[in-house]
Order: sequence, then structure tokens, then C-alpha cells
Amino acid sequence: LSDENAVSPQFTAPSVSSTTQLVFELTVTASNGETAIDEVIITVEPPAPLEPPVSNAGADQAVESGATVTLDGTNSSAPSGETLNQYQWVQTGGSPTVVLSDENAVSPQFTAPSVSSTTQLVFELTVTASNGETAIDEVVVTVQPSVGSSTTTTQSFDAYGDNESPVGWLDTAARNSMTEEDLFQVVLLDGEAVFNTSSGGANIHSHYIDEDLNTITNYDFTGRMRIDTAGTGVGVTFNSQYPNSDRYYRLRRYGSSGAFHLSPHGTSLSGDTNSGVIPQANAWYQFRIQVVDTGTQTEIRAKVWAETDAEPSSWQIDAYDGSTNRLVSGAIGVWSYLSGNKYWDDLVVIPAQN
Repeated sequence: LSDENAVSPQFTAPSVSSTTQLVFELTVTASNGETAIDEVIITVEPPAPLEPPVSNAGADQAVESGATVTLDGTNSSAPSGETLNQYQWVQTGGSPTVVLSDENAVSPQFTAPSVSSTTQLVFELTVTASNGETAIDEVVVTVQPSVGSSTTTTQSFDAYGDNESPVGWLDTAARNSMTEEDLFQVVLLDGEAVFNTSSGGANIHSHYIDEDLNTITNYDFTGRMRIDTAGTGVGVTFNSQYPNSDRYYRLRRYGSSGAFHLSPHGTSLSGDTNSGVIPQANAWYQFRIQVVDTGTQTEIRAKVWAETDAEPSSWQIDAYDGSTNRLVSGAIGVWSYLSGNKYWDDLVVIPAQN
């Protein structure tokens, strides 16, 4: 108290974390020596919580390698009566790590790195208000290999609308038929345009027809696949001889406990052909296939992983075809087996990487 003998002393209410009652007793003494007592209760409330700012790292972006990317924090805001004192950008996911023009700018820029397959870079924006409160948001920048001399083909389907048929793709009927039948189309899934079939036919295909691509002998084939039913079959084909013959290599899975594995059609493979990866419904799985013609055999290496996981450092599949029927080059495509929705996206073929 400022003066415990004063008529009206003062004090500073203490800092408390919850409602707290302070009890004070006043004793007064009259000139005849008589006294009287009363008390008062002071209820001290904790301070009102400070209002945090809003961090907005902008909409997710999709760009090609080499593009200038601008991160956008302009829609971040401070609470009423406050201002934003600091912006802090940091890359929290994806590889390689890029260099931002100014990590403390509202909208810094960077150059999309050179990548051989679809790569997601994650950035986190932390904003600090004048009251000391902070907020965090993140944005994902998906980098596609650039379409140019280093990329043979990129099929991302973003240019197509719902139920459109993409250019260059030819569908064939069930039971490995060579007869054309319209069974595949682009659909919108979670706001993304992806390749799809809902057909319940057995062994149906869509083939990407590109005369230049058909002659490539040493390449990496990457992309992603998804199913909505645990037991359905989904896969991709490569070194396909369509439309001349029904022969190809295939990375596929089917059955409720089926793992992704290599399955040749019209030829044979030796070595380790099973990835051990059993897909879950409604989740994307990325794949990387490497095909190399040594002159005497066709070597095939592959790996599959959930899109939410990091790419495995080593190949899960390592096989070869040394038969007289081995396939040296050919088309890429997709394969479907029985009921359920099957999806594919971001299919890329580039020269083989080390």
C-alpha cells in the first residue's frame, strides 16, 4: 500500500493468471479509544489475451523449372489497432533448398530449381504484430520439370476440363484388346485435373502415342497413381508396342493386399520385381521407373512411395529382361483392372538420371 495509515491508500494490482481476490481490512479508532473494523474485497482479473495477427502465405502454386516464383504474404493482417512489424519466410519442406530474394519481404521471389520429376517445396510465413503476437501459415509450390531439351514429355492434364479427353491418348478395350474404346478421361479431383477411369473392365489401357517418345531407350518415367477401392487394379505401362502388338512392361498392383510390382506382358523379367508397397485407398502414390538398354538386356529399376513420404533413397525393384523378346523402347500408358476409380497425374519422361 502507498500508506497503510492513509484514508485512501493506493496499490498496483498484481499480475495474475486467473481471477484472484484480495481482501483488505480497515480498522478505525475514535478519539474516545473505541475501534471498528470493516473489510473490502478487490477482485483482480488476468489481462485480456492479446489478439494475434493473421498470417496468409498465399495460394499454392504450380510452376515449371526455371520460372520466377513470387511468394505472396500481402493478405496477412494485424489485429485492430496494431501493425505488422515483421515478415519471416523459411523453406520447411522439399529439396533442393532455394534462395529467397529477401526472407523478410512481404513477397520475396526465387527461381524454381531444375527438377527431374514433380517436386513440392513448402514455405512457412511467420508474421509478428506490434503487440508481440505471432501467426504462421504455409504454402506449397509444386515444381514440374521444364518442357524442353531435357524433358521428353510431361502429361499433367492441367489444361483440360472435366470429362475431356486429353490429346495424344488412345484407349483400348477390355481383356488386352487392340480395339479402341473411349474409357479414360480427365476429371477434377480435389480441385485438380487428373486422368481417370471408372470402368470395371479387366485389363483396359490408355496409350500415349508419340513417335519421338517411342524411340527413347534410356529414360526415367515418373508420376503418381491413386485408387478409391482397396482391391482394384492400377498401373502404368512402358516400352509398350501398341498399336503394333500387345507387348509391354508394366508397374501395377491389384487385389486387397497386392503390392506394386513389375509385370511384363509378352516378354519376361528376372530379378527383384516386387516393391513391397501396398497402397491405401484415396491416397496418392508416386513412382519412379528407370529403363536402360545395355545392348544385351533391358534393365528396369523402380520405386513407389506415398506422396506424403520422402522418396526412398534406393530402388525397391531391380530387374532385367535378357530374353530374345525383350523390349528396347516404346510408348508409355496407364493400365486399369476391374471396378473402382483409378487416377494418374504428373506423368513425366526424361533422359535417365544417375
